[in-house]
Amino acid sequence: GSTEVERLRLMAQKLRSEAALLEAERAEEVMTMTEKDFRKFDLNGDGVISLDELKAGLEKTWKSDIPENRIIKLMRDFDKNSDGALQLEEFVTIERFRNRLEALVSEEKTEVLEAQKAA
Repeated sequence: GSTEVERLRLMAQKLRSEAALLEAERAEEVMTMTEKDFRKFDLNGDGVISLDELKAGLEKTWKSDIPENRIIKLMRDFDKNSDGALQLEEFVTIERFRNRLEALVSEEKTEVLEAQKAA
């Protein structure tokens, strides 16, 4: 009985450490992708993403025009130190930029509807 319990405990421990390793690898992959995207967006190579670079990078990635006011809102949302640019640690995945942009579009539509109701 007790050897079976010990065997299961060791198996569980092994699975937990494998899961932790996979999680760490996944985090590493996301970080590497984010760094690659950051370097792609950083057109002048100064180590920060300006408003214009963010706009150009996202438009190139998504092959569509994004209104300046939305880019400004995106920048405001992710620019934690409020210096008007994104450092690597403030830069997020393309997916997070997309999700936030979709939320902004949705908020704008709601505001327009609210304004129409109030009028």
